[in-house]
Amino acid sequence: MSSGRAGRAWTWRETFWVWIVLPIPFAVTGFVACIPLGSGNAIVSISIGALKAVLIALFFMYLTRANGTVWLASLAGFVFLFTRLLPTFGDYTTRLHW
Repeated sequence: MSSGRAGRAWTWRETFWVWIVLPIPFAVTGFVACIPLGSGNAIVSISIGALKAVLIALFFMYLTRANGTVWLASLAGFVFLFTRLLPTFGDYTTRLHW
């Protein structure tokens, strides 16, 4: 008989390493904010933020063990978020002072 669990068993080691790794990009973001890179600061900060969001989604939302329906629902959430933020970023990038 099956134990009712899908995939492999949960281990505390995965979560522990993610808790150890997450402060590193946070510190890098603070360090890069002090370096004058011009528009590169925004690119680096947004990239690091995306990396942190992927880590949180994969490990704390258990997407590494999820089936296709859960992946589709999470992807729909990200697509919706992107379509809401796209006009905001478009407004900032088309202003004259840029």
